[in-house]
Amino acid sequence: RGGGVATRAGGVVGVSHLDRESGPREKTGPYPRPLATAAVAAAESEGTGPPLSGFWNGDFANSLPGSPDFGWSLRGAASVAAGRAVLDEGAVFFSGFRQTLVIPAGADTIRFTLAGTEFFDDASAPPDAFEVALLDAATFQSLLPTCVGLAGTDAVLNVQADGRVFASPAVSVPGLAHSGDLPALAQPWTIDIGIAGVAPGTEATLYFDLLGFGSAASRVRLDDVFVTGIEPPTAASDQ
Repeated sequence: RGGGVATRAGGVVGVSHLDRESGPREKTGPYPRPLATAAVAAAESEGTGPPLSGFWNGDFANSLPGSPDFGWSLRGAASVAAGRAVLDEGAVFFSGFRQTLVIPAGADTIRFTLAGTEFFDDASAPPDAFEVALLDAATFQSLLPTCVGLAGTDAVLNVQADGRVFASPAVSVPGLAHSGDLPALAQPWTIDIGIAGVAPGTEATLYFDLLGFGSAASRVRLDDVFVTGIEPPTAASDQ
């Protein structure tokens, strides 16, 4: 993922989006960037004015990458199916969604639904993990405090294959008492990333990444990504 480096500490996996030697995470290093990603990235800024939800296509009603208002840039085995973002483990080290937004005035949180995580246990490789990061679009530095108890990552949320969840103090996860614990509630989770302290007008890039190290079998599903505190979006019904 973007030239980042995987780290392990007691079986915990995290990745920094900024490798100090190779540059920002968009540089893939030895992992080839899928050709389709370039076209999707070109469509990221397409639209007809600022989206009311803060994000284009936050309800994933548009499933056609590269089309107007699709909004998201994809990497690896990422797709939209049945009104949800789907991250599958594939040949590329990371599968991911990303989108850059301008933090709107009055914004309180970035809210999204983690609809489900399915991790495959491969004893021959480090465990897979799911991460969320919010980086300054120009500097690639995290705009928020990173996960408590997890070194070597700039993520604000990290979900391990064994169910443990590491979170920034700015992130609220249902049923999670302390970073590094197992949440008391089953998925799906509605997760809030607090951005009230980020200056309005800041260009921020939101990343959703599945870190795959072993057999290509893990999957993460996401839904309903939007900014709270501004005009509420109209969510499409997922059938």
